[in-house]
Amino acid sequence: MKKVLDFILSFVVPKKVKRYRNLNIFLIVLIFLGCALLCAGVSNLALEGYVKRNKENFRLFSETFDLPSGNEEVLPKFNLNQKTYSIEDFAGEQKVYETTFPLEDGKEFNLTLVYEPDVYINDLPETKHDDRIINFNIIDYYNYVPERDAEGNLKEKNILIIITAELVYYFNNHGYDLYKNAEGSYTRYLESTGWSIMEKQHVLPKDESEIAYLDSEKKQLDYSKWSASASLGDTTTIGDTTYVAYATSEDAYFLPATSSEVNLSEWSLSCKKDDTITHNGVEYKAKTRINRNLHNVFVSENTQRIGVFSLYQASKMGVNFSDLSKDNKATTDMKLVVEAIGNLMVNTGVSQLENYNTIYAMIFIFIMPILWTFALWVMSRKFGELTRFKEYYAICSVSYIVPSILTALFTVFTQPYAFIAQYAMFIQLAFYIFMVYKINNPKGNNNTSSTNKNQEKPVVDLNVKTEKVTEIKSNAAQME
Repeated sequence: MKKVLDFILSFVVPKKVKRYRNLNIFLIVLIFLGCALLCAGVSNLALEGYVKRNKENFRLFSETFDLPSGNEEVLPKFNLNQKTYSIEDFAGEQKVYETTFPLEDGKEFNLTLVYEPDVYINDLPETKHDDRIINFNIIDYYNYVPERDAEGNLKEKNILIIITAELVYYFNNHGYDLYKNAEGSYTRYLESTGWSIMEKQHVLPKDESEIAYLDSEKKQLDYSKWSASASLGDTTTIGDTTYVAYATSEDAYFLPATSSEVNLSEWSLSCKKDDTITHNGVEYKAKTRINRNLHNVFVSENTQRIGVFSLYQASKMGVNFSDLSKDNKATTDMKLVVEAIGNLMVNTGVSQLENYNTIYAMIFIFIMPILWTFALWVMSRKFGELTRFKEYYAICSVSYIVPSILTALFTVFTQPYAFIAQYAMFIQLAFYIFMVYKINNPKGNNNTSSTNKNQEKPVVDLNVKTEKVTEIKSNAAQME
């Protein structure tokens, strides 16, 4: 027991830590690597629980895994082509499924599930076609503003899942964040990525004179010469070639051409940003609208902020959208669809945090200590017992063990390591500096006074003193 206690104290007590000053460099590196893997690994084991406890931070409603059963639908089945990772043999006619789950607080949880098996974005030769414009009316769906009560809580909760030939798209709350921003309003997270997801102005070549190429092989068209206004999806044929409308970098604005065009998706009059129009005494202002080309809306953006996954990726994560039936029956409890997308979002959140944990652990525990050690060695190598860089590096490795263990345990019950890595680094560094200070100054400030006390005292020559006394006595006798 005494040996075990001594071994434990050898990582905490400076005078015992000093025994490791001559550690083999291989062991030193191995200790740092072990500390990094410990912090990242233990934190990774607790990530799923963390994501599920903080679902709304990952744009998942708190009810995602607690919806009531009973809403059943006969969903289409399909196979996933393992070569192109796309849908094949799609069996089903209905493409849009809408269902509502009643919640305990009297509110509603609405699910809209859309199948678009003919929408491809893959450019592989095996792909049937390249049609990225969905049929579902995403413009009016996205334009809808969810109602909230006086406290800002949602009166209803909505999620949209769109399954195309290759990808699964998901966003909740009609694209609005669940929390207020600094200005007290709710941001549309699809629009907060720094990219514009709105429909763009489109152009087509007016005639053959505007057909030019940027390369000698005539593979890259020069769209800058196109001047004819067009809309998303428009085409024109010049000679034997059909050209598809090209999207510029400018957002497109629309107005209703007549009063019968009620919804934004129906507005057909292209206009400028500040244009207005009046119908039956009502003035309409020009508006932009979300792009029906999902590839431009989702894939070109920061996909970490938006729910977009390949069907292949989903299957690798254990979520098979081709078979969501319950117990292999024909009917599907729709809560399983919500849970499937929830599991996919959780797994994706876990995967992202695992990457962050590993990167931060390698930086702050495996790489940064080299810098701390070098700086401390330069500043204090001439003032204590430790003089060589390797000695400082060895002590650093040992001093990181206990703080790393405590950090790893802390991440299990609180936050992932990536979120506290910087704070943990300062604690580890402070403990290392303390160790070096105590090893180089074993008696602290008393060292100087002790040195003064031990200074050599002046030596008195007793023979000389005796001779002086005899001489004084002799002189006194003669005077008498």
